This record gives sequence, C-alpha cells and structure tokens, in this order.
Amino acid sequence: MSKNLLTILILTLLTIVSWSAFQIFRIKISSTITPPTAEQIRDLNPNIDSGFLENLRESSELN
Repeated sequence: MSKNLLTILILTLLTIVSWSAFQIFRIKISSTITPPTAEQIRDLNPNIDSGFLENLRESSELN
C-alpha cells in the first residue's frame, strides 16, 4: 500500500510541476498588449518639425 501511495504522490508532483512550467512558459510568450495599444505606446520622434511650426504660426496669424 505504501509503494502505491508513493507512486501516486510522485506522479501528482510531476503533474503539478509540469503544469506550472507550461503555464509560466505560456504567460512569457503571449503578449497581452492589443495592436491599437501597441501603436499608442510606440516611441515618439523627439525632433521638432520646423516646417509644421511655421505652417501653424502662419495659420494662427491669418485668424
């Protein structure tokens, strides 16, 4: 009886360890960021477009 119990405990332990490892692997490889959110958080260009600023200044002077 003791040998059967030990076998069941070992198999249960292996199952739990395998399940945990697969869950951790699945979480690491899956992305939870949706494509629209990824587009919103992309890096911004730090350079200022002087042409755009001139157009903005001209349009504000016209109004």
